[in-house]
Amino acid sequence: MNARSSWTPINAIGIPIAIACCWFAGRVAWEHTVWTWERGPQMVGFSLMHSGTGLLLLLAFLFAGPIWVLTVLIFAWRKHSLGNALTWALLFAYAGAWGVLAIPGWAWERVFIERMASSPRAADMLYYAAVRGDLETVRGYIAQGLSVNARTCARAFTPIDGAARGGDLATIEYLISQGADVNSTNAYGDSPLCEAQERNHTEAIKLLVASGAKSIVGTPLQRDAATKAFVSRSNESNAACAEARLGNLAEQPCKSSRWLDRQ
Repeated sequence: MNARSSWTPINAIGIPIAIACCWFAGRVAWEHTVWTWERGPQMVGFSLMHSGTGLLLLLAFLFAGPIWVLTVLIFAWRKHSLGNALTWALLFAYAGAWGVLAIPGWAWERVFIERMASSPRAADMLYYAAVRGDLETVRGYIAQGLSVNARTCARAFTPIDGAARGGDLATIEYLISQGADVNSTNAYGDSPLCEAQERNHTEAIKLLVASGAKSIVGTPLQRDAATKAFVSRSNESNAACAEARLGNLAEQPCKSSRWLDRQ
């Protein structure tokens, strides 16, 4: 057996590992992109990890993959051989899968900002970008024509609500400069200033007040109505998910309360 053919057993083990790792990375990339612009902000990997398939893929990625790579290195050292073309292809595939998973969610969002901005859930994505103080992504959505006062689907939050919640001054300043309504109220009847006050963002509070913001707190009636509407929506979504899993609505997009809880 020559040096190159001796790699056949190693490659045979590496093929299913590489396929599993690439599938896992592809699924994560799909959730960051297609699922996000179709269904709104995702808890990426959540549903996958709650299935047997997801756990097996994760084990392949975190354990089987590194063990296989270590085996390749040891084998190469002992045989004084760099392997064959298939060995290198498998190594590059595994490294590529790691590279895909290393890409942060905001990077996917910026790369596909035009597509994200045309999504029915664009307002939700803009809101969360404002919450985390991701000014470049916020700018991107506004540049694509999304309203600076766009409201989220579930609780009617605006981008300035998100910025006040996160406390990022640069994002707050930018949104105000673009015409954000600092006294808009969400489904609970609360204003952005309330978001900042609840989280003790002192500098954000000063900036909002200086920009004319008022502390507007919703009434118990408003809060009760908003909570009931949210719970009803969650129940409807969960019911749709249950039917889809039974195969009755296999073609219908399924948005569970895990997504709604983020709104």
